[in-house]
Amino acid sequence: MIETFSLSISRDGGKTPAVSSLCLRVESGESCALLGANGAGKSTLMLSLVGLAPILSGRAEVCGLEVAKKNLRRIRALAGLVFQNSDDQLFCQTILEDVAFGVENLGFSRGESLETAREWLEKFSISNLADRSPHGLSEGEKKRAAICGVAAMRPEIMLLDEPSAQLDPRGKRELAELLNSFPQTKIISTHDLDFADFRGGSRRREARGARGNRRNPRRRGAARALPTRLTGQSGVDKRGGRVSLAAYFFIMVDMATIEGLCKRRGFIYRSSEIYGGF
Repeated sequence: MIETFSLSISRDGGKTPAVSSLCLRVESGESCALLGANGAGKSTLMLSLVGLAPILSGRAEVCGLEVAKKNLRRIRALAGLVFQNSDDQLFCQTILEDVAFGVENLGFSRGESLETAREWLEKFSISNLADRSPHGLSEGEKKRAAICGVAAMRPEIMLLDEPSAQLDPRGKRELAELLNSFPQTKIISTHDLDFADFRGGSRRREARGARGNRRNPRRRGAARALPTRLTGQSGVDKRGGRVSLAAYFFIMVDMATIEGLCKRRGFIYRSSEIYGGF
């Protein structure tokens, strides 16, 4: 589970908050999509949950552990972060070694780590990249390899920053299906509404008091963050199982955007559940 309490965080060590007074709760096994304009603070929030962005005030908890220096080693073993820029994550000579690196750091032997890495490369349909250097890959291939490296460590929580970026339509669809098969808690930052609308068994998402960075608002009214609670309607997937549409946590979007998205995606929208007061 992930929970934040009036969390204010900064970007690049500055004193100006990128996100202010954020209250968010994501239960174990749930999937949550973060939607917002560029510069709204989505990536900064992801970084803060593993101790890579400074917390100015408030606090965050990951699996019951407060995000603080004394707990970072345990938190980073529980929560795996896929960076927005894959070049920040891939640094070994080959993709096989890169995927095995994280597994080996969990205490497995070199042989076990390489075997696990090969299994996960096969799951991600990128076994053909095993012996290739990250520097010679396309951006889409790098993204898949980076996600594979985090998934191979089997974290309890997966934090994915723009995972569908640089992927073609088939790649996005295959990635969404693969992520749906994972039981972990997932928080996904994305601009891709179709990718965000995967079936993850989520029922409700709550966020209160969030404020995105006010720089460079994309449209009139977007400078205020308007967190909302959306209740997903139940549906039936292609396999006949009951599912619930994932609800979304919004950063730095205007009312018209929220209402329009609810209408397009078939969500129940209740204006009484919008928290303002900024």
